[in-house]
Amino acid sequence: MPEHPFRFAFVSNSRAIAEAVREYAQGRGMGMEIRLASMEKALPVARELLDDGVEVILGGGGTGRLMRGQLRHPVVTISNDHLSVLRSLMQARQYSSSIAVTCYERIPEWVGPFAELLHISILPILFTTTQEHVEGIASAIRMGAGCIVGGGISAEVAQAQHCPAVIVMPSLRNLERALDEAVNIAVAMRRDNERLAWMSGMVEALHEGIVGIDAEERLVLHNEMARHLLPQAAELVEQLRLRRVMQTSSPAEGVVSLGKGRELLFSAHPVTVRGKSCGAFAVLSPASRVRELQNRLKKNRHHSLSARYSFADIIGDSPVMRATREKARCFAASGGALYIHGESGTGKELFAHAVHQESPQRKGPFVALNCGALPETLLESELFGYEEGAFTGARRGGKEGLLEVASGGTIFLDEIGDISPAVQVRLLRVLETGEIYRLGGERPYTVRVRVISSSWKDLVHEVRAGRFRADLFYRLSLLRLDIPPLRERREDIPRLAQRLLERSGCRLEPLPESFAPVLQEYDWPGNIRELDALLQRYALLLGTGKHDFSLWLQILQELRMRQQELTPREAASAETGVPAEGTLRERLERVEAAILRESLRRFGGSRKKVATALDLSLNTLWRKMRQHHLA
Repeated sequence: MPEHPFRFAFVSNSRAIAEAVREYAQGRGMGMEIRLASMEKALPVARELLDDGVEVILGGGGTGRLMRGQLRHPVVTISNDHLSVLRSLMQARQYSSSIAVTCYERIPEWVGPFAELLHISILPILFTTTQEHVEGIASAIRMGAGCIVGGGISAEVAQAQHCPAVIVMPSLRNLERALDEAVNIAVAMRRDNERLAWMSGMVEALHEGIVGIDAEERLVLHNEMARHLLPQAAELVEQLRLRRVMQTSSPAEGVVSLGKGRELLFSAHPVTVRGKSCGAFAVLSPASRVRELQNRLKKNRHHSLSARYSFADIIGDSPVMRATREKARCFAASGGALYIHGESGTGKELFAHAVHQESPQRKGPFVALNCGALPETLLESELFGYEEGAFTGARRGGKEGLLEVASGGTIFLDEIGDISPAVQVRLLRVLETGEIYRLGGERPYTVRVRVISSSWKDLVHEVRAGRFRADLFYRLSLLRLDIPPLRERREDIPRLAQRLLERSGCRLEPLPESFAPVLQEYDWPGNIRELDALLQRYALLLGTGKHDFSLWLQILQELRMRQQELTPREAASAETGVPAEGTLRERLERVEAAILRESLRRFGGSRKKVATALDLSLNTLWRKMRQHHLA
């Protein structure tokens, strides 16, 4: 049973059937509210119950079918099976061989066969209203019916006219089926309501306005920010192109003018279910806010126009790190697109700077952009720029995008796996043609730029999942560089720790050798960034003075406990060495790659020794190394 009991209600015109339903529900430990109402009053009574918090309405016979057809809410009908009707007819035959049966809307198919089987005559009484019901029973009695078979109200009407009657009671099987169906509906509704609450909360928390319409163009989505930005949103459906987007199932974007110099940038998208468009929504952002963000980016842009790090700044003498550095130096000499893959905190941007410093483009600009930090509209504006008049306040002559700014040099696109499908398409065109189109523009601009991209996500997995275009991935990964995590180059940790401690400004003697084993036995899921955070905390708590090994152990233990609380699955994965995400094949491939990488490190890159240790032929080892981008 759920934590909160279900609220069910049975609406019927039959007291006898209602009591049977109540007793059965109580026998299963469930409550059932009972409301007796005529067919004409059943709908308002049911609506009142629903407004009061009842989760599922149940109804019997014609009343149940009536509510099911009229209410925009699930209704469970407790119908009578043929066996229940047959038993009632056999009981009625004891009173008369001429029997009238009440039938809602249509004559059931069993009338003829049951009459022949029981050697009786059956007169159907068709009705859809209480008046038709009462008049039909009176007419049947006048025509000679000696017994009436139907619901509880049928028996009351017949007995008032001194005619015997038999009530058709639902079987236990039908009661069980109906209550099971009501429970399933209530569980599904609670789950859907919980999901809806999550979605509504997230939509209301957005800094962008959201406006949505359904298939009948009724306003069904209108968050607080949208109400602030567009008080008359229902009147702007046409300007937001929601109708066209819904009809064509194609996204659209543009600008809505609100007068007095106020403008909104919008991006409209269709809502499709099983390939059929059933609505559309638009995401709204004030043009003034976009310009403010652009100005902030502009102020910081000059800091990103030159590479600040070289290979000399990359610390690590482990075999795997030396091999990675040499591979990066080799790639630096090429002008091809480079994809850098590695876990968060491994130093992907550091390698991007160093590669640019030794590349043919080193005299050109180096522009870095975190693609995951900007909303789609602003990301497009920053990457591709915009033409004059694209929106109010747009710079005269337009604004060049970062791809133009980086022309002749390198652009580093961090977190490339987070860009939307629309941006993927535009970026692919740049890589294929060397031309860009600014927002709102119709003429192309030629750019010559080397693209270095990075992501902590496995883009191969993203391509397989359909979230990243395969053709764009191939363009971006002409060259691929995998940065090893800190746990795969533990011998570099002491030197890294010393450098980071010096950078923190703490004046201390070099780290004692006794600190190294403790550092090296931890797996560092956050890599260098996590190590830096630990050292900063240690320096802050230590203050001035000598190293304190007990404080060191205490901080590291707290770090372990916090990491287990935050990411238990990832921590378990690190301890076992088995990846926690992906299909079986993908996880096996990652384990195989880790084994190869560790073996190459242990044998100093000697393929012959690795092949011997792993019982592989040199050809097989070479093939697997190329497969995992280790060659």
